Amino acid sequence: MSHPNLTLSRGSRSMSQSLIKRRTLLKGLGAASFLAAPVFRATLAEAQAAPLRLVVLEFPGGASMVGNQGIFSYDQMLKSLAPFSSDILILENLVDPQTGGVDLGHGCVRVHLTGDGRGVSEDEFSFTPPTLTSFDQAIAATIGKNTRFSSLEFGVSSVSPPQDGFDRSNIIWSKGVSIPAVQDPATMFSRLFSGAPAPPAPTGSTPADADAVAKLQALNAQRQSILDLLKAQVTDIQGLVGSAEKRRLDEHLSALRELEKSIMSVSGGNGGGTGVVVTPGASCGAPSLGGGTDVPAVGAAMSELLYQAINCDATRVASLQWLTSGSTVVFTWIGGTRDHHAMQHAPGPDLVAAQNWLMSQIAVVIKRLKETPEGSGSMLDNCLVVVTSEMGDGETHINHPIPMLIAGKAGGQLRTGRSVDLKGANRANLGLNIGSLMGAPLSNWGDPAWVTGPLELG
Repeated sequence: MSHPNLTLSRGSRSMSQSLIKRRTLLKGLGAASFLAAPVFRATLAEAQAAPLRLVVLEFPGGASMVGNQGIFSYDQMLKSLAPFSSDILILENLVDPQTGGVDLGHGCVRVHLTGDGRGVSEDEFSFTPPTLTSFDQAIAATIGKNTRFSSLEFGVSSVSPPQDGFDRSNIIWSKGVSIPAVQDPATMFSRLFSGAPAPPAPTGSTPADADAVAKLQALNAQRQSILDLLKAQVTDIQGLVGSAEKRRLDEHLSALRELEKSIMSVSGGNGGGTGVVVTPGASCGAPSLGGGTDVPAVGAAMSELLYQAINCDATRVASLQWLTSGSTVVFTWIGGTRDHHAMQHAPGPDLVAAQNWLMSQIAVVIKRLKETPEGSGSMLDNCLVVVTSEMGDGETHINHPIPMLIAGKAGGQLRTGRSVDLKGANRANLGLNIGSLMGAPLSNWGDPAWVTGPLELG
């Protein structure tokens, strides 16, 4: 007859040994740890708290707020987010300060994540404060040491030539240097899943990575996956998992292979361009290489890549920038005939449709996080997903109020399922709240004239 305490002790010892083996394996896999992270998540969570993640999802042009304060609501612009309303905190009556008594308009592309308006106006960007740093990068400097990539920046047609004397493209900054988003899904896929050492943090322009693209194309021509190069690591994991985990591993690898196939469904491009195009009618609507940009296809690929980067614990800080401020993209796929900037200056039903479509794409990422189990809840519970725009009202280019919300509970720290009236408080102060929630309090961040103290979120 077995002794119950002895049985418990053996079970605990067995579980402890299994956890040690799994942690050792994850550490030994290095850059290939993405193979096992989603598989072992449930078991590892029994021994340690799930990590917190920060995701910034940015869209251009804000929301038409003048004369219709309810447009940023679940029965209008946020309709696609209504299923997740219990996971969302809507921030009402948040503003960006004026500079010289006027709104910055498109100039806020450089301000809204940095909380720093020194030397900045819509017409003149000649001076860049050397401290200009977006809150995601300030937080990544603290928590990014625990992952392969301290942060990852994704973009969908978010690069454009300078307009009106300044660059409206980049929203992410670190110590006065802009960090451009990667625009090419094949480049990002190769960075994430090749198993190669992580490249240094990007600076300057980031065109499509020709070597990465060529490698993927060569494998595709041989009907191989980049994951086929990691057979030894797969074998190591299979030797340590049970049947249920093996099934999760197979599902995870199958999903990555399908994503890779969709990205590499070449439609005639040579891979040397700065964007991507798709074959019309492609079954999953995912991108292939080329010299142009199909916004829905690239957006679908980048949304899934961002999710997988979080899912595979490649990073815990990520951003996805949709288009640029003053974008000239025409939303032809929903029947649009005018570019996004033109719609802002003469708004009508087409601008409403465009903004609603952008919000539906943001909902895709939130949905993926919500549907991923973690601990007793979902991965979204352990995230802060900041949804924001550089603009308040695109028609008048004012920044009061600003359409803004947070999805996720930051590990139970944030009370969601409600809205909070911030009564004209500065958006810049929100960075302090986000830093504290992420366990990376921000000091000496932003413009002291703007950043005066954390917001009262209730």
